[in-house]
Amino acid sequence: MSPDKFLGDPVLDRMMKVIIALSQELYVLHDRLGVIEHLLDEREMISRKDIEGYRPDPLHQSRILSERDAFVERLLSPLIDGDEEAESDRA
Repeated sequence: MSPDKFLGDPVLDRMMKVIIALSQELYVLHDRLGVIEHLLDEREMISRKDIEGYRPDPLHQSRILSERDAFVERLLSPLIDGDEEAESDRA
């Protein structure tokens, strides 16, 4: 199977690419909102420059990575769980 084929059907593969692209955009918005909330917790007023220039400390970076991993797991679990169910149905 070619790397561009995930589900064996070109229409499903294109739909999967759309879902992944939308998920990427959603995560970027989620991450940016998290930065805005974090900055607002520290001070009352923030600027676009504050948001763009934000660099998390190690503790906040760890939390960001943990949230990212949980997001990816939630996103992909239906595909992974579906594979396990399909395999058990074949057995």
